[in-house]
Amino acid sequence: MNADWMNRRCTCLLLAAAVATTAPGCLGRSAPQAYLLEFPAETAGSRDVASASGKNLLVEEFAALSEYSRQSFAFRSSPHRIQYDPLRRWAVPPEVMLQERVAQYCQATGLFSRVATRLGMPAPDLTLRGTILRLGERTDDPQGRIAELRLHLELLDARTQTLLWSATKNREKKVDGRSFESAIEALSTSLREILQESLPEMQARWKAP
Repeated sequence: MNADWMNRRCTCLLLAAAVATTAPGCLGRSAPQAYLLEFPAETAGSRDVASASGKNLLVEEFAALSEYSRQSFAFRSSPHRIQYDPLRRWAVPPEVMLQERVAQYCQATGLFSRVATRLGMPAPDLTLRGTILRLGERTDDPQGRIAELRLHLELLDARTQTLLWSATKNREKKVDGRSFESAIEALSTSLREILQESLPEMQARWKAP
């Protein structure tokens, strides 16, 4: 009787150990994946329109509509329904990611003497603010998956807080391919196009008499 009880106990312990060490994928559950927008490298075209301004730019952390302020990737399956992917997430909060990517782009253009994401010395001459209005994927389009990015941008005089320029920029791109990386590539391209369009407009405003 004692030997039989010991055998049953050992069997239970071995089963418990096997379950505890089983990888999540073996149980049909995938680990969450983290993504970032690509660095929106400036192009020869953006260098042509930009001449060094000698100004210091502060890019503030972006704001976001509440439905886009979470790290889970958002997709809209109808105009009135938004869902969140539990396995695909932004590696950092979207507000921080957009701030960093925009600052990197502005620095790469050579248009500014210094681009910062925090107040410091030297003091900024210009402040760039942004709000995320759309960031994700739409799945209700007859053409297939659509990556959508909509940003509201504002440029202010950092000393007087006078609004110099503002615009809402929207891009929608068909996602080529079935992988999730294809959606990230489309959103990255959209961000680059928005910045290529916006910088010359900003420059014209702060140069205006």
